[in-house]
Amino acid sequence: MAALHRLVVAARVDESRGALVAEADPAGAVTDVGTAVFGSAGGSGETYLAAALTLAGCPSWATEHRRPTGPGAVIVTLRSTAAHLAATQRLLRRWKDDPPVVGQFLLGVAVLADAPVRPGRDIAATIDAVAAVVPAVWHIGYQAAWREHLPGDLDLDKAAAAQLAPITSAINSAAIAAASDEKENEQS
Repeated sequence: MAALHRLVVAARVDESRGALVAEADPAGAVTDVGTAVFGSAGGSGETYLAAALTLAGCPSWATEHRRPTGPGAVIVTLRSTAAHLAATQRLLRRWKDDPPVVGQFLLGVAVLADAPVRPGRDIAATIDAVAAVVPAVWHIGYQAAWREHLPGDLDLDKAAAAQLAPITSAINSAAIAAASDEKENEQS
């Protein structure tokens, strides 16, 4: 199997902009520590979401549209378009039918707005159908800056950080539960 390319970023505060800024690791280190962000289709925003979650304090990596092969939490990303929703529904069916990866679990689905308007009725109904079969669905509003910057140059403003808060909370809760389970297994 081909190696997965992973974006590794670190956060620093840029005083001139008053924002957290992502930086690519200059050593080009590769890691799979943290939450896997799995895009349902090309252009789903997985690399941007992984960078933003890392900036928000939850180390994450983009899987480049391949299901991760190891244990841990996985977030599926998609844009709020009919094509991405159809791809996500296919991906979720395959996920259910594929043999499970030991220790891997779907944390939820992040729907990234494709435009600065609310999705239409049909799109909203399809998002509701997806929500019925996954543990959680998070809506991330349109991020113009994500279209104008590379993931390694991403700023995380307060509005974007607030939209990520439910996801980072779920990631942190899953990490606490995993650590608790690990501790129980060590004691038994």
